[in-house]
Amino acid sequence: SSFTNIKDTHNQYISIGSDVDWWHFAKGTNTNKDFRNIAKEYRLTSDIDFKGVVVKEGEIKQNYAKYGIDLDGNGTIDTDEYTSMIVGDRNSFTANFDGQGYTLKNINIDTTITGDYNPNNVGIFGLINGAEFKNINIDYMGGGIKNSDNSNVGGFAGNANGTFSNITLSNIGDISNNAKSIVFTGGFVGSINQGDFSNITLNNIGSIGDYLDIGGFAGRIYNGTFSNITLNNIGSIRGYNSVGGFVGQTYNGTFSNITLNNIGSITGAMGATAGGFVGQLHIDGIFSNITLNNIGIIGSYDAGGFVGTIQENGTFSNIVLDFKDTIMWGNEIGGFAGRINDGMFSNINMYFENVKSEGLTLYSFYGSKYKSIEIDSIKFYSKGTQATANDEVAIIEVNDSFNKSDLIIGNIKYDSKNNIFYSIESGKELVYKDTDDGKSIMYAKNADGTIGDENSNIIFNDKTNTFELKNNGNGGNNEDSNFIDKNKDGLNDVTLSGNDFSKEILDLILKDFYNEKIIIDLQKS
Repeated sequence: SSFTNIKDTHNQYISIGSDVDWWHFAKGTNTNKDFRNIAKEYRLTSDIDFKGVVVKEGEIKQNYAKYGIDLDGNGTIDTDEYTSMIVGDRNSFTANFDGQGYTLKNINIDTTITGDYNPNNVGIFGLINGAEFKNINIDYMGGGIKNSDNSNVGGFAGNANGTFSNITLSNIGDISNNAKSIVFTGGFVGSINQGDFSNITLNNIGSIGDYLDIGGFAGRIYNGTFSNITLNNIGSIRGYNSVGGFVGQTYNGTFSNITLNNIGSITGAMGATAGGFVGQLHIDGIFSNITLNNIGIIGSYDAGGFVGTIQENGTFSNIVLDFKDTIMWGNEIGGFAGRINDGMFSNINMYFENVKSEGLTLYSFYGSKYKSIEIDSIKFYSKGTQATANDEVAIIEVNDSFNKSDLIIGNIKYDSKNNIFYSIESGKELVYKDTDDGKSIMYAKNADGTIGDENSNIIFNDKTNTFELKNNGNGGNNEDSNFIDKNKDGLNDVTLSGNDFSKEILDLILKDFYNEKIIIDLQKS
């Protein structure tokens, strides 16, 4: 192997700036153990176009799952010049990844036409284990994901645990997973096994389905922390088991400051469960400061405005549901939950205007309850909605328009200009705008205009309705900062003094080059 002599990268990182770089990155990660140990961190240095949907004259559309590059320049793409660009399709990706605000774009993934190639996990990344991802934009540009193997599928990753922050994911046509075993599908990740997810925005997904547990953000979650996340404009979410606007089913987990805006339908098979936010909570979930705006249809055996089924120990506080013209159907139908076995509920407001139930009765709070529950300040406001009150939650009939203007619950606020609720942390500003295609975009903006936390450099461009790097990113001079690029190479110029010299570091470098005989050849597997 070309990598057997590499023992220490001295905390260096590897740059990725083209689809050719990504080809070697994916090939090495997926097939070569030594390559997987080369670097502790990877960084994007420019936008990368994967040519999946929009191509120039003379170019061919590329399948991200079987991507071909004429590496030897002979004018044809040979068999050994194809590889899957799914990083970590079987072997987990464990290094850190900093997108530096650049964009991975023009992506289409189809594993149904790749012959004998059957990845275990499908997405931009496959299996992520313990890595940190930050400052990344992904724009599928209308491309999608199509899978029929027994794989977890997500717009960002198939299966993940780690830390994820300051990420935007936009414009996926459809995410279709027609596997027939126990697999999970989500707009962001298929299956999450612990992790910290914050400052993430998903915009414009046509549909997410079909098997088994399906969610707008994740199909299944085993523990984790989720905060400051916004989902905008998902056409449909459908599955055979547990289906939710945010997650299909979850075991444990803490969810806060999350907004879902404009979901066409959330539906499960008869005998399954569906909820506006969670399909099925198994145990010990904590949900606070969450808003749901405008969901068209919610339907399954157990169907709830927020959660389909609560099995045990759910805690719910500071939650607002704002539904207009929603259709709900199922066997157990509740404004908040289809079926409750256990739970504590406080400060929950439901605004239901012209909401209709197809089939059985819609109840104000839950369709059925099997144990005693603790509630405090639960309000169901009805205008033109036929519903039956539960003993614990009366129905407040509203003849005119809802009076929402003075509602502030936790971090939830009401935007009277745009007539929506939103949940963001203190110090952030809501940005909400309608786009020319009849959709809308909503995100939380910091005081300096960036999206995400204090380390973010991602901003939203109002003219193009896209997320991008502030001040042209590392590719331009930032006059209001210490960034200097006189050479116009996209890198911050470095000036060294005598105090910057270290004999110890020099000795390590010389040892690597003269004694260890380092060779790095990314083209060899």
